[in-house]
Amino acid sequence: MRGVVARTVRRTVYGAVALPLTLIGMVVRLLGGGSRAARWHRSLARALLDHQPGAGKPRFALAVLPGLVSLGLSAMIGFIVGRIATYGLTWDPARGHASWGGPSLPGAWVVHALIGVAIIVACGFVLGFTTRLQARLLAGSRPVPDPVIAR
Repeated sequence: MRGVVARTVRRTVYGAVALPLTLIGMVVRLLGGGSRAARWHRSLARALLDHQPGAGKPRFALAVLPGLVSLGLSAMIGFIVGRIATYGLTWDPARGHASWGGPSLPGAWVVHALIGVAIIVACGFVLGFTTRLQARLLAGSRPVPDPVIAR
């Protein structure tokens, strides 16, 4: 369980960082520094995704679409975690009867947390595919199979 959570956190960080780095890489490549931008992506993929990069040419333009999806999923995971952690700060006892799991704060918190965990798991699963595709496009090689998805 700990390994799955750690992989999801690393994918979330990669999903949040890789798109801006891809856009910067496109500009750097246009200015003649394509090999430098490729090294950035290869080191990021190696550090966060355990991706063993090849020597292929990075395809920055193709990596933008999975980067947008990864960024959106990472933002959603961050929002859900933050919202669940701060749910008690926005609790209104007068409207507790209308809340899922209400009328008590602990009941509503548990129900919202369970729904949030289900969404985070689904986002993490899709994020695994999008980050691996993006790493493959940017590093010019095939990624190492993810043991959770490969089973």
